[in-house]
Amino acid sequence: MRISDCHSAWPNSYIVGGQEVSKPFKYPFMGVMGRLSKFGTKIRFYPKCGAVLLNKEFALTAAHCFQAREQLSILRLREHDLKSDNDGSTPVDTTIEEVILHPEYKAPREIHDIALVRLREPVTFSATITPVCLPLVHYDYDGSRILAMGWGLVAVGDSRSQKLLEVSIPVVPHDKCQEVYDRTTVLKRPYEDAKLPRNTTICAGGEGKDTCQGDSGGPILYDTSVVEDGTRRYKLAGIVSLGVGCGDDRYPGIYTNVWPYLDWITETMALKGRFES
Repeated sequence: MRISDCHSAWPNSYIVGGQEVSKPFKYPFMGVMGRLSKFGTKIRFYPKCGAVLLNKEFALTAAHCFQAREQLSILRLREHDLKSDNDGSTPVDTTIEEVILHPEYKAPREIHDIALVRLREPVTFSATITPVCLPLVHYDYDGSRILAMGWGLVAVGDSRSQKLLEVSIPVVPHDKCQEVYDRTTVLKRPYEDAKLPRNTTICAGGEGKDTCQGDSGGPILYDTSVVEDGTRRYKLAGIVSLGVGCGDDRYPGIYTNVWPYLDWITETMALKGRFES
């Protein structure tokens, strides 16, 4: 895949505290993983986690999405409203052939919470299905904002959003994020020494805005225009990983930073891929 082939979304707004994505296909790399099951006389899709399309054969998601017993067998692309057939989108279901967890990921620890899914058949690119742009250089996210999206819960104990939501979230500096979690026991289970890995995680939260359960595995994007040519251009910054509650400003969400994993991603796709990208 050439970098020029990717889609660098142009959001028009700055999923807790978020809003509905203004139109279907705004994020043509966005996917949702789940399973198909018979419900009466109909076949229904049951969503579980988000994912982001990297090329015709691979998508990226969170490794912890595969801890549960239920099998995630489908990656759905070109989706907007999970319950409606009249939302202007025509979902495309692709079968997940293989799940490749990062070799250093060990459940229930959330270190290296990243995974590739290989699709059984190559996806056909179009104006409404294109891969995300990967970062070409290392970015310092402190003081910036990330853009998250998903079909997750809109509040703790609430129901899953049926429509794709987006939200702009301020990045929290690593030291401040660590200080917050030092006052709790929250990190003792996911992180062996209760310390956030500085180079592989991004913290973001505040203003009552956050990701929530069901958003896991979905992408967070970063506006790179300030360091490139001034054009508003978004690239993949990370993957939704874990957090405490939803929309609680005391506890920023924790995201897997994709930059340190780019070599693993590209090498694994080259080794495992069967189709020309």
